[in-house]
Order: sequence, then structure tokens, then C-alpha cells
Amino acid sequence: MEYRLLGQQITIDASKVAYNDYRRQYFLLAQQAKSRFKGLYQNNHSLEQVVKAIPDQVEGALLPVVQACIQELVDHDILTIDQEAFSQAYEPLITAWTEPYMEVCDKYAEITMNEAQMDEYRKARRQYRGRIVGGGFGFSGAVKGMAMAGAMNMAIGAGHMVFNALGKAASSISSSMKMGRIFDDPNTFAKIADGVFLSAFNCHYALIHCLSETGIDSLPMKGMPTEEAQRAAVSILNNAQYISDDTQCRNALIQSFYLDPYQDDWYRFALRRFGDPDGQLEQVAGYFGVLAIQEEKEAQLIAYAKTLPLDTEAQALEAHDKVLALCAKMHYTGDMEVLQEIDDAISRFDLRYRTVEGVVFPSRREADEAREEQKQIQDILRSVDFQSLSSMEDAEQRIGAYASAISKRYQEDLQQRRLDLKQELCTVDILLPESEPLNCETPEEAVHIRAVAKKLYQALEVCGDGPDAEQALLKLQAQIRSGNNPAVLAHRYLDEIQYRLDKIDQACRTALGKQYATREQARQAEKTYQKIKDSLSGQHAKRHIQEIKHQIVSADLSQEAKDELDELAFRCENSTQLKAIGLMSTISALLLLAIVIGSYFFQISATGKLFGKSVDIAGIPLVIQAQTPAIELDFYDGVKNGLVIFGRAIGDMFVEGVLDYLEGFGPGIIGNIVWAVAGFFWLVIRQMLLVIPRYLVTLVLAFIQPGSIGYYFGYIVSSAAPFMIAQFCFDEEKPRENVEQIKSWNWKKILKWIMILVVVGGICFLFIKNGG
Repeated sequence: MEYRLLGQQITIDASKVAYNDYRRQYFLLAQQAKSRFKGLYQNNHSLEQVVKAIPDQVEGALLPVVQACIQELVDHDILTIDQEAFSQAYEPLITAWTEPYMEVCDKYAEITMNEAQMDEYRKARRQYRGRIVGGGFGFSGAVKGMAMAGAMNMAIGAGHMVFNALGKAASSISSSMKMGRIFDDPNTFAKIADGVFLSAFNCHYALIHCLSETGIDSLPMKGMPTEEAQRAAVSILNNAQYISDDTQCRNALIQSFYLDPYQDDWYRFALRRFGDPDGQLEQVAGYFGVLAIQEEKEAQLIAYAKTLPLDTEAQALEAHDKVLALCAKMHYTGDMEVLQEIDDAISRFDLRYRTVEGVVFPSRREADEAREEQKQIQDILRSVDFQSLSSMEDAEQRIGAYASAISKRYQEDLQQRRLDLKQELCTVDILLPESEPLNCETPEEAVHIRAVAKKLYQALEVCGDGPDAEQALLKLQAQIRSGNNPAVLAHRYLDEIQYRLDKIDQACRTALGKQYATREQARQAEKTYQKIKDSLSGQHAKRHIQEIKHQIVSADLSQEAKDELDELAFRCENSTQLKAIGLMSTISALLLLAIVIGSYFFQISATGKLFGKSVDIAGIPLVIQAQTPAIELDFYDGVKNGLVIFGRAIGDMFVEGVLDYLEGFGPGIIGNIVWAVAGFFWLVIRQMLLVIPRYLVTLVLAFIQPGSIGYYFGYIVSSAAPFMIAQFCFDEEKPRENVEQIKSWNWKKILKWIMILVVVGGICFLFIKNGG
């Protein structure tokens, strides 16, 4: 078989032809095997299924290829070698799929096995190195019997690796996620599928070797490139790039080709150096089943096309021709997608040329005619006075003489501008606030009305605002009614004047938030209000308070004014009680403050039952820790403990809150800004929630510790004292309720409390006298 390659006539001898026939046949069978494996693999839905099912699925994919080998041997009258014998003899060639499969098994084992099992697994992996153990494609378990059988301690071997939930929990969420990621990884399938392809393709090596060894047909074996020939071919190819003379380079390439015609890089280099103008290079590559030549041609075309500028239409057309020239040089017969970007650029330039003022014309000739027409129209527009309706109407008629889509667009635009100008000239702003403009029939009428509106507006502004403007507005109202002003304009101004007069009248009839029927009634209401107010500030107001209150009720005043006077009357009537309430509130607040401040000068006396005791909730202590140890507790300790516990509970709320707030600030500016606001509110809420539990827990624990009767009595009295004092802290926002409370204190109630205080004081005196 002869070809013309790189300008030289080459001859493919019979041995290379015989070998190549087998190689091409099994390349096609390998592709089919890979496709069958893909269909079978899609039935797997988990990594565990992959580990279990892959040997069976690979067997299903490769079996037709092995059967094709056996059929070839039978056709050559070789009957002593069946499937099992063939697979055993050529096991290393047809088990290329096992290495990527065992990598998946390794990952699965790491997830599911414990340390002891993994040690046994690794030992078996080192011993067998992932090879098939015994047999091949004889359906006797050879394909399924992997080297992992000993490691897994199973009869059927690693091909059905089922760990029965031993070791790590394979059903755990973490394990499931890890196995899911491995299963979803496209490389998991791709690597095994490539191994299946290689295993099937390697069958032709096994077949050719078997034919040669049996003496039936040694010709294909002679045509198969040896390892020495392959290495020499690669070396020659590597050195060819340094040969500058084309003839010498061609001779070197032909020499490398004869040694090994299956080098992808050989065809790539030959294409880059000499091209393929006659297509012979691609033809030879196709004969030897080398697909790289077509891919290289396309890659070179794409790379070359990317270097060509497409900034102008001329550049795009030139790029198109250059790419076609390169296609011819390389005899490229594939699809022309490489020209798509260039053709798109040419189309964009053509569309841009045929587009005038947004209108796309069918041809460039029509576009040129439209541009010439556009130039003439623009000359007309440059002579137009766009503030003159007549000038714009004349231009419309002149442009109307043109018939293209461009002229219609300009004519419509000019017509709209004329209508807008006419609308503007016929519209009059009458200058009144919140008033719609007037639309006149003609611009001349608008000019007249505009002048009258300006005059009326100036007269209205002279009138001014407020009650003092009433007479001037009435005078202007009479003038407009008797004047000869445009009716629609006069009506608008009369409405505005009447609106202002109504506002003035309404203001004059309103007194103290109430509107009266007449202005006189409003003035009388103001006099009545002032008279009652003066009475309440008089020297004898309290003596006549009932009479004044009656006057307030019967006065014709707004409710707001009555409420104000009623409040003044209340304060006048109860001035003594209000002063007493203020004094008592001040004294009570000072006493409570003194208790809080004074508590920090003392400690809680605590026996062993309380001292060092801790009650925590979520790590927060609820016992006040300001304690001093005591052996016995007397009356003085009880009085002190009750006051200190109250004072510390209230005081710590502020002290701890401030300290925690200051400690919350750190080096970050943004964090400090957030803490300055959010931290403040959080600590306020936190301390308010803590103060009551902390007080109650400490109060109870301090009470139940052993002490004298005097201790308990003093403790109860001092614990109740702050709350008794707090009863006299009145709410300033509720003066009427405070007064009612004060008035409810009759002599009987006061005497009762005096007696209680005397008794309590007497008991306290006895304890003090007896030393607690």
C-alpha cells in the first residue's frame, strides 16, 4: 500500500497493514465496550453499588470483545484456547480497568473500615497489588475474584465488597456524605471507563501475540511497533524540531514514521511545519486510526483566527480570506465554526452600514441614498427657527417632499416639536399657588392674559397676609369685579381672594382652639379665659376655689382651655398637699439612696450555712458575695444584713452593668459601634432580670442561717424598712392620685401606724439594751 506523505512516496508493507487492520478493528470494539459500560454504570445509585457491581458491569462490557478474540482464533482453527485460558494467559493486558476500580475500593474502605480491618486491607493490597486472582472471563468467578478477597475475608472477594456495617458506621451522616461526594465525582466513572476502553483495546495485542505464538499467523506481530522502535521514533521526532532544512526535516520525519506511525505528536508536528495542502497527511492519519490530526487542524485554525484583528470591516474581510487560505493549506475538511466569530463581525459591520437613523435598509445602495437624503434634511433643519411656528411649518412641508423612512421620521419629529412649542406658547401660568395653568386658543391671546395675570398677582402680593390684609383684599376684590379682565382669569383670582378672606375670618373667630360663630364671641372667650386665670393666681384664690371651678365649667371655652384652667385650679386647691408630697418623695429617695450607698461600707454577716455558698443559673451567680464570716448572729447583724442585701442588690445592678458595658468594648471600630448601642440595651435588660432573683435568693439564704431571736427580728425589720420607705416615693406623673392618697390618711390610720412604730421601736430598744 502506497501513500504520498510530506512530498515523498511511502510504502506500507504487508505486516504493518495486517497489524493495522487488527488495531483499527479493536479500537472500534473498545469504543463499543466503553459505551456498553456507560449504560450499565448508570444503574448504580450509590458508591456501595459501584463497589459491588463494577466487576459484573465490566464483565458485561468486555465479554463481547473477548468473544471476538476467541471467534478470531476459531476462524484460524485454534480450538485449544477458550475464554478462560485466553484471559488467564493475557491477564495483565485485559485488566487495565482494575487499577482505577481498586482506587475506588480504597476510598470506600477508608470510610467504612476500622483500624484493624484497614491494616488487613492494606496488607492484602500490597500482596496482590490489585490484580485479578485466578481465571478471567470464564464466568467462574475470575473477573469477580479480586485480590481483595483475603482482605475482606469473603468468598466472592472485593468485587462484592459488603462490610455489613462493621468498623465505622457506614450509615452515619458523615460517612454518607463522603461516599456521596465520591459517587458524584465525574472522575469516579471516567477513570474506570477509560480502563475498560484500554482493556478492550489491549485485546488486539493479546490476539496478535496468540496468533504468532501458535504459528498460525505471525505477520501482524511483525508489523506491530516494538518498544525499541517506539523509543527511537520519539527521539527522532524530538530532534526534528532543531532541523532547519525542510528536506532534512522531512527525511527525519519519514524515518520516525516508519518506526511508529501511531504517534499523535508526529502528526501535530508535521502539520505545524509543512501543513497538509493535498490532504494526504490527514488520509494517512485516518488509515492508522490517529484522530489527533483533525483536532490539531481545528486547534491551529482557532488559534490563528484569534490573532487576527476584527476592529474594522476591512480587517474582518481580510481575516475571513486568511482563515480560508489556511484551511486550504491544511486541507481542512471539518466544520467551519472557526469562521463564525469572523462572519458575525462581518455581519455586524454590514448591518451597521445598512442602518441609518435606526432604520435597516435591504441594501447598501439604499442606505447610501438614505444618507444623502439625511444630509439634505439636516441642511433644512439648520435653517429652522425652533421658536417660530411658521418656520417649523415651512420646514415640515419641505421635508415632506422626501419619501424615505428617514424623511418620515424627521417630519414626525419636527411636527411633534411644533405642537409642543404651540402648547408652550398657548399655556399661561397665572402665578397663583396650586393653580392649574390656562390653555389659550392662540399665542396672541396667551400673551395678553399673561400680562394681565402678572399685574393681578403683583396687586395681590401688595395686600399682604394676616388680618391686616383684609381691607386691602376687599378693595382688590371690588376692583377685579368691576374691571375689564379676562373672565377665566378674573374668576381664578376672585376665588383666591375669597379663600384668603375666609382664612382671615376663620382666624379672627378662633380663640383658644375653638371656632366661634362671631368674632365678638371669640374676643369675649379670650377675656373670660384670662379673667379666670388671673383669679387662680390671686391672693384669695384658694378661698374662692369652688366658685372659680364653677366658672370654669360654665365658661364657653374649648376643652383644651378648660383642662388647662382645671389643672391650675387643682394645684391651687391642693397646694399644701402637693408640697408635702414633694417633700416626702425627696426624703424617701434620699433615704433609699443612703441605704444603697451605705451598703457598700458593710458586709453581710454569714455563718457557715451561708458563707461561700453559690447558687448559679447558666453560670450567673444569684448570691451576693459581699460576706464576712460570723460565728453568732445578733440583732445588729440582722439589721445590717437586711439593709445591706437590699442596697447591694440595687447597687450591683448599676455597678456590674457599667463594668460589663466598659469591658464589652474591644479593638474593632465596627464592633464597638454595635456594642455601644446594642450592648447598652442588652445589659440593662439583663441586670433588670437579675436584680429580683438575686435579692430574693440572698434574702432567703441569709434568713435561714442560725441566729438569735434578735437577729431574726432585726432582719425582718430592716428588710421591710426599704419597702416602707418606698411607699412615700410618689409618682410625679400622677398628682391627683397622690393627693387622693394623702387625703385618705385619717387620724385613726395615722395613730395605728404610730403605735406599730412605737412597739417595733420598743422591741428594738430591748434588744439593743440586752446586747442583741
